[in-house]
Amino acid sequence: MKNDRRNPLLRSRDGRALLITQAAHALAQGMMTVIIPWLILEQGGSLSQAALGFAITFVPFLLLAVPAGIAGDRLARRPMMGAALTTGVVIAATLALVLGAGNPGLWVLYAGAFLIGAVRVFVDAAMFGALAVIAPRDEIMPAQAALAQAFNLGYFGGPAVAGLALVLGAGNAMWMVAGALVLAAVGATTASARLDVRVASDAPRPRVRRGLAFLFLSRNLRALTITGICWSVASGAAISLAVPHLRNDLHVTGAALAAVLGAGVACMMLATPIITRLDRRHAD
Repeated sequence: MKNDRRNPLLRSRDGRALLITQAAHALAQGMMTVIIPWLILEQGGSLSQAALGFAITFVPFLLLAVPAGIAGDRLARRPMMGAALTTGVVIAATLALVLGAGNPGLWVLYAGAFLIGAVRVFVDAAMFGALAVIAPRDEIMPAQAALAQAFNLGYFGGPAVAGLALVLGAGNAMWMVAGALVLAAVGATTASARLDVRVASDAPRPRVRRGLAFLFLSRNLRALTITGICWSVASGAAISLAVPHLRNDLHVTGAALAAVLGAGVACMMLATPIITRLDRRHAD
């Protein structure tokens, strides 16, 4: 195994379980970014109401990021991910049943979008803590890159899958969200108990203010944080604007929506090996 040059997450069962969990729950999140605005527009909602449905999926990050991060350090990671994902399955299944019975009110869709977004916050918090247990310190960067790739594949592929799922009806599309969350939960629960290593109960309490100060006083971390925020806003805005435009202005079907968004995903996935090759040439 000394000459095994594979990514550290691919070398172990726990690492592969994390990648499956990451990709599957990101797929569910990505699907929600299309399904919720689409349903709001189908029910006669305005463009601003559809945009609000998309934005609500990100509100949990503002409200829950700090407590979720603390929980990710102090609670057993597998049960935490399993509980969050199981909750997400229940929420998605409930929405699917409600959609099957008729058109729910906007507030039902808003609540579902918020709660599914909250699932992502707690899963991510536990995920990054588990990553530190699996990957050696000198391989944390490639491990983090693999985890990010798994997330990107699911999250940005989710809108394309949602477009195809909507052909089958809104209720069936939401059942597919529930199925993705089930797969994520299975991946999380099949990992070994070593992921449950916790911070000692007598360890110092995390200093949120000190952590934020370190983040914003470090030039490199500050630049990366700002870049990450801008990228998330820009990529999310592109999807949120595309769905109303394609549906209301161009009158596309779900299949056509999947084709358009799928093309964008293909370009994104091709960009990674191209940039990597250019970076190696520059380094040489």
